[in-house]
Amino acid sequence: MLKRLTSFIMAGMIGVFSAISCYAQTEYEDIETDVPPRMLFLGDSIASGFGLDGYESGRENCRSYANILKDEYSQELADECGFSMENLAIDGQTSSQLLEGLESGKYDRQLTNADCIVISIGGNDMLGVLINALSRSSENGSFDVQKLTRSFLSMSGQIDENLAAFDDNITGIAKYISQKSEARIIVQTLYNPLESYGQIPMLQKLGKEKIAALNQKIISHSQDDSGEYSVCDVASEFTGKSQELTRINNFDIHPTGEGHQVIAEAVDRSVRSEKYSYQKAVQVSAAPAEEAKKGGSAAAMTAIIVITAIFVVLLVRMMISIKTKKK
Repeated sequence: MLKRLTSFIMAGMIGVFSAISCYAQTEYEDIETDVPPRMLFLGDSIASGFGLDGYESGRENCRSYANILKDEYSQELADECGFSMENLAIDGQTSSQLLEGLESGKYDRQLTNADCIVISIGGNDMLGVLINALSRSSENGSFDVQKLTRSFLSMSGQIDENLAAFDDNITGIAKYISQKSEARIIVQTLYNPLESYGQIPMLQKLGKEKIAALNQKIISHSQDDSGEYSVCDVASEFTGKSQELTRINNFDIHPTGEGHQVIAEAVDRSVRSEKYSYQKAVQVSAAPAEEAKKGGSAAAMTAIIVITAIFVVLLVRMMISIKTKKK
């Protein structure tokens, strides 16, 4: 009887050791994708979708270029890791305000959770000044040329000051983000909605000159030692098409629905120019010797102690039973 019991317990111990010798553990494998699983948009009203149908009921309800890409990437990654997007662009925001918001820590959580960050900034540094001048000089759809002429020099000076500030701000924005996030940063160039605005030639000339200067700063800083971002050249996509792709005929610099589609395609090309990745959980088997090195022997030791205790208890009970029968 004792011999059979001992054999039974030993067989159980062998079974447990066999199970322990090849137990599964979870590891993570990097899976490469063409588009980022997590995306963040920062900047101004061009990025927010201001003026589009549905915008007034919430920016998520309009066909902005951010939402166009969200729909496309969500479908593309549906069977993999899924896709998430946040659009934190603020209507009327300047480069100085964006930098201030970043440095305050306002966006730190979102920066950490992003794989790709797209920035549209500079429109209010530049075009805001020009459009305000147009608005002040117009009445009932016509312009007071004398008012506009008088404000031309001060307007040009204000834009130059804003350009100087933008020069510092764009590098500060990129540096701050790169310190907080490992995400890829993409900065859009600014299109020129005034290129065909022939009613006021001096304004058309000023817009061309100053917007070109701003875009040159965006491009140059992406290439120098302080560059922390790549450039999406939206401006070239709008060249010769500003009347169709913006609402400039209504004194509105913002893109139309067609304009947002053009920007979406340009941003998509920039996004896909690099690869992204996400971690996928996989189950793997490990030998006990390898797991012992990694601290995995704890489970095996626990099982040995439990089985040994059971064996001792049963053995003692059996010996007591045998002695009782002999009496």
